[in-house]
Order: sequence, then structure tokens, then C-alpha cells
Amino acid sequence: MAPENFARVLRPRSPGTDIGTPEPQTAPVRPVRVQPPSAAEPVDPQAAGKSAKPQYPCIEITPRSVWIGSRRTSIRLEPEFWTALGEIAREQRSTISGVLLDIERIHGRSRFASKVRVAILAYYRR
Repeated sequence: MAPENFARVLRPRSPGTDIGTPEPQTAPVRPVRVQPPSAAEPVDPQAAGKSAKPQYPCIEITPRSVWIGSRRTSIRLEPEFWTALGEIAREQRSTISGVLLDIERIHGRSRFASKVRVAILAYYRR
């Protein structure tokens, strides 16, 4: 994909451009019945007072310092996204910094890591 095509892929779509695309169907909502804990359930004394925080050991976010244009910044992404950025940069005959600069020019700086993830997804979906 040529660099100008990459910028076109990453450009946000205006509403109504996907005319003819079927609307996603949602499943009917089922009521959920929550049972209070019974008195017979054992209580973990170490967990008492702590919130039950889910553990996701497979997700590790890696920070990297990169140059975007003339400024240096740090971005935190999952390793799979860093790999995808490298692949896109090779396909575009560019650098990771060049790809990130294209994304910033199109989408801006706020919530940049999220915009990078969405841009990578858009690139691979086309």
C-alpha cells in the first residue's frame, strides 16, 4: 500500500459513508439474577478488605520513547501493536516514527495511544 493510501485508510470516515452496510444485530438482553453470598461460603482472610481486581497476565504494556516530528515522546502500547507498527513501517518504506507522524497529522495528539491502536486496526482491516 502506497503512503498516500495509508493516509486515506487512516482518515476518519464521515457518518453515512457506509450506505448499504447492514446494521450490526444485537442479541436480546436477558435479565441476570444475582444471588447474595451464603453464610456457608468460606471467606479468604487475605482478600478481606481488598477489591476483587481481575488479573490479566498476558497483557503487558511496553513504553517506548519515539521521535514524532521534532519532538520526543513516550507511548505505551502492547508488544503486538509495536510489532504491527514495525510491519506497517516496512510495507510503507518508512520508519515507526514516520507512521506515528502520519497518524498524528490525521488524528491529533489527544489519546494518542488509542488512536494508534485504532489506526493499526483500520490498516489491517482494508
